[in-house]
This record gives sequence, C-alpha cells and structure tokens, in this order.
Amino acid sequence: MLKATWDNSSAYVNQMSFGLSRQVSYREMESALELLCDAHPILRTSFFNTSDGMYQYVQPKVSLALSISSDLQQYCQEDLARGFHIKDLNLFRFGLIGNNDDGFSHAVLTIHHVLYDGWCLPALLTDLSLLCNGQTIESTPPFKSVIQHIAAQDPAEGQDYWTKYLGQVEPFSWTQRESVPDADLSAVVAEAQLSISNLNQASSRAQITLSTLTKAAWALTLQLYTQQKEALFGTVVSGRDMPIPEVER
Repeated sequence: MLKATWDNSSAYVNQMSFGLSRQVSYREMESALELLCDAHPILRTSFFNTSDGMYQYVQPKVSLALSISSDLQQYCQEDLARGFHIKDLNLFRFGLIGNNDDGFSHAVLTIHHVLYDGWCLPALLTDLSLLCNGQTIESTPPFKSVIQHIAAQDPAEGQDYWTKYLGQVEPFSWTQRESVPDADLSAVVAEAQLSISNLNQASSRAQITLSTLTKAAWALTLQLYTQQKEALFGTVVSGRDMPIPEVER
C-alpha cells in the first residue's frame, strides 16, 4: 500500500460521507476526534523513510485535520483528489458539512487503507458516534501485545511447520510452460466489469462467501495460465485468532 502511495497519492484512499445523529458543533466534533485519537493509536500512526528502510511511528498527539465546507460534493471531490503522501503526519482527514452557526449534520472521513481494515473501521465509527453524543468508550488493548506475541514465536518452528506442510508441493516456474511457435507475444489487455450485487448473487447461489468466490476465481485463473493440476497461493488473514486477550478488539 505504501509503495503504491509513493507512486500515486490517491492510491488506497477511502472516503465515506455520513449523516450525524444530531447537529454537532465544531468544538464537539474536535473534542470527539481528540478522544478518538487518544483511544486508538492507529489514528496517530505515521511512516517515515530512512536509509535503513521505512519505519512506523505512533505519535503521542496529533494535530487534527478538521475542515469545514458548505458543499458536500465539491469537498469530497477535492479532498479525494488531494490524497495522501508518505511524509504526511496524518493519514486521515475529517470534514464537516454545513456552517458553524447552525451546527453540522453531515461529515466526511477520508482515510488511507494502511490505517484500517474491514473489521476495525466500523468500530472506529461506532466510537466516534458515542463520543459525539457525549458518551464514553471502552479502552482498547495495546497493539504491542500482538507484536510481543509474534516476536516470542520460534522462527525455526514456523519454518519446520511450513516445510512439512508444503513438502509435497512442486514449485512452478513460468519457464516450464511449453512455448507456442510463432506466438504473438505482444501485450494483451482485457477489461471486464462486474457489479458487487452480481457477485453477491453468484456467491449466494453457490452458498459460499464473496471472499471464497474470489479465491476460487483466482485459483482457476492460476490453473489456466500455469497449466498445472493444482494451484497454490497465499492470502491475507486478520490475525485475530491469536491467543491474546481481547485480540478481536
């Protein structure tokens, strides 16, 4: 994600606009965001590049990027086009739509995907809603417990596990494919578009999740291009099954 952002400031940027449950003043939203950032270190996270590589840094405090606009569509277009840069201390921004005299009933969150996943984003928004309504939120367990758990694992044990697990797998090299005489090796670009609703309907008919449907499509694509009987690939997991108290939070 960060490499993509280095090349394109709009890469992996998500934007959500939503209505507030009541008219909120600028100060109320500013206070709620300050408490939200205090409770969630990921919102205070930035990255910096050095000669030794890239590092992640959690700031003690952040200067909030809270803007005001009277035009929702214009604000969304301009803020999305602005994107983010690796050197930015804040990788999220918040916008209030309306005017300060009457209060704000609409808000816009622009955030880089490196700060969230599909699991934690609803939790962040729920906490923000509670804070905007003057309620308190529960503290979250420190992420350092995850890092400590990973660091405590024996690398040799993991290496042995995967060596045995993948022991019967034959590695594939693209040079193994039979060449086609007089083949046109020029690049071919094909583009297809499918709506999420159509994909959801397809997965529902097959009685599988959309994630499983996507993996099956990728496996068939690999099988087609590698001409192998089996297709093996890795995928990202949330890591929320670690033996850590409240890891799901």
